[in-house]
Amino acid sequence: NLFKRSSLVVIPSRHETFPLVALEAMAYSKPLVSFSIDGLSWIPNGCILQAPSFDTKILAKQIARILKDSSLRKRMSAKSLAEVSNFTWDKSAKQYHAAVTEVTQVSKIAYD
Repeated sequence: NLFKRSSLVVIPSRHETFPLVALEAMAYSKPLVSFSIDGLSWIPNGCILQAPSFDTKILAKQIARILKDSSLRKRMSAKSLAEVSNFTWDKSAKQYHAAVTEVTQVSKIAYD
């Protein structure tokens, strides 16, 4: 319900690896705002507005920009929903299976 009713999602983290909250927000077609950190670099342009790391004034400006510009918000929302389809359970399972298969094949060769 919170995602449904929100206009955007802010991820103010200073350190991340792969936050599921970003995928959840994208699944609800919500624009994202964050600091520019490595752990969020996987999020495609058009889905997120970023501020230089830890610059809270620019972070606040990015939030305001999305809230004030309904056209931008709609474009970012559509892009987020389109991009999140790259992260389905089926695709993730296939990628995981491929990675495990590759590792086990390499290990088998190393021990043969």
